[in-house]
Amino acid sequence: MEICFPLPNGRIICIYIPIYVIPIVFPPIPHPDPGPYRGLFQDATILTAVNEVARHLTDETLRRSLQDGIAGAIKVMQAKAGEGIKVSLTKQ
Repeated sequence: MEICFPLPNGRIICIYIPIYVIPIVFPPIPHPDPGPYRGLFQDATILTAVNEVARHLTDETLRRSLQDGIAGAIKVMQAKAGEGIKVSLTKQ
């Protein structure tokens, strides 16, 4: 992401916001098997992290918009995971 500000002299200064990525690697899991959705645990880890940091957004409209997107992504994950696998942001 890049954020640019106009300066009084007509110039613009831009600040690049870097992406911090920790490699997320799951070893092969013998049980339970996520079936055809091999990226289930990686996708779940990323969505969980994004959901947690979304709670700290200062703008309520922005926060709700992102949380709505996360909820939609969880529904997609659930559909892809199939019956028998429960995908939820909350502990059951």
